[in-house]
Amino acid sequence: MLLIFLLTGCSEEKDTTDYNTPRTVITDRESYEVTYTPTPDPIPLDEEFDLLLSISSITDSTLNELNVETTAEMPTHNHGMVQEPTVTMNEDGTFLAEGFLFHMSGPWELYVYVSETLEDGTTNVEQATFEINCCQ
Repeated sequence: MLLIFLLTGCSEEKDTTDYNTPRTVITDRESYEVTYTPTPDPIPLDEEFDLLLSISSITDSTLNELNVETTAEMPTHNHGMVQEPTVTMNEDGTFLAEGFLFHMSGPWELYVYVSETLEDGTTNVEQATFEINCCQ
């Protein structure tokens, strides 16, 4: 009995964090579906990574001129990343966000801002928010 106690007392704690958070969300005003794919995957701690972003219309309408910006924050610590990523549009209509760096483990929020110039000349801006538990 004592041996069982000693063996269980020395075992490593298991990481119970759920790293399988959704990678596709609907924007706050429900016009777009945004999906991210990290490279490398899973997201590393304190190392740069990139995100491939796919954006589609919820109504299946053709997307006009899109502009995409991204950032990430740790709401529980009231701070963001130590560097800002850059976003470029790929030929296939996806976006590459480069230069992310999660310098602390724990809960992060990734924000993707989608701006579209509409046919009437106005601009629609919406936000997609992803909860990311960093890092395995």
